[in-house]
Amino acid sequence: MTTPDEVIAATRNWVEKAVIGLNLCPFAKAVYVKNQVRIVVS
Repeated sequence: MTTPDEVIAATRNWVEKAVIGLNLCPFAKAVYVKNQVRIVVS
C-alpha cells in the first residue's frame, strides 16, 4: 500500500521533472521554489 507521504513525494517529483523541467507551465517554477504549492492527498 502506498502511503500519503509517498504519493506527495511522487507528485513533487513529477512537478519538478515534467511541469517545471519541461517548462509546461512558465509560472510553475516561481511559486514552487517559494513553497507556495500545496499538495494534499485525499
